[in-house]
Amino acid sequence: MEVNLYQYKDYRNFLKDFYVEKKKTNHSYSYSVFSRKAGLQSPNYLKRVMDGSRNLTHRNLRNFVVGLGLSKKESHYFENLVMFNQSIQSQSKDFYFGELKKISDKNDAAFKIDGAYYEYLSHWYYVAIHEMVNLKDFKEDPEWICQHLKNKITKSQAKHALSFLLSTGLLKREPLKGTKGKLTQVHPKLKYLKDVKNIAIQKFHEQMMDLAKESIDQEDITKREPSSLTLCVTENNYEEIKKFIQEFRAELNDKFSCQPGTGKEVIQINFQLFSLTPKERSQS
Repeated sequence: MEVNLYQYKDYRNFLKDFYVEKKKTNHSYSYSVFSRKAGLQSPNYLKRVMDGSRNLTHRNLRNFVVGLGLSKKESHYFENLVMFNQSIQSQSKDFYFGELKKISDKNDAAFKIDGAYYEYLSHWYYVAIHEMVNLKDFKEDPEWICQHLKNKITKSQAKHALSFLLSTGLLKREPLKGTKGKLTQVHPKLKYLKDVKNIAIQKFHEQMMDLAKESIDQEDITKREPSSLTLCVTENNYEEIKKFIQEFRAELNDKFSCQPGTGKEVIQINFQLFSLTPKERSQS
């Protein structure tokens, strides 16, 4: 089986699968063989990059292209994929993901799905409008949507969001006699693809945390519930707390998500768990 580079959104996973396939067809293939072909001095550089202990540097990127035997188009995709995976800033990730979409095969259905979910999560108001269709008085009108999102977006953005949600099948139109039909959710409880969730969810969280900060000054205290807790915990406690939050979030969703056409407002609930101190090293 030949490894299709264009199906990957993580270059380390591609390298792992590439190496496994090479081993299957040539038992003598090794990290050293790759390094010699790529012109690398370290015989284990590929392994260290695959394992995540090393990033792929700009200087060695071209060596990897040679070692992998990539075509010109594949080289362009691989280079952008490396930059996409190793970028820290959201703006950089957006740029390189856009480049990947341009290069990827137009018939690559998997990438189209990934790209759609990436765009969905990269715009907080797409997610909000996807929920707003459940409001009892929802109107498919960009101006109405803007007003009900407290004028935080433009009419053009609202119009584009509606078009995107319909074209990607996240919303559908229920036929009603004498009208163009009411918008409804196709998947009320979305489950994101693993790669996309890891890629785009960071940007979504950043946007929602920015909105949460704005709410401190803009929202009446009766319309928000700000709270926080600082704890000293064991390593086991930390993992238990993560699981507790995940289960609580799922319970909230199951218990309080309303039926289509019955909602009164759309709310946002954020959960943030992070360490304030470095993890203590075990004493030998």
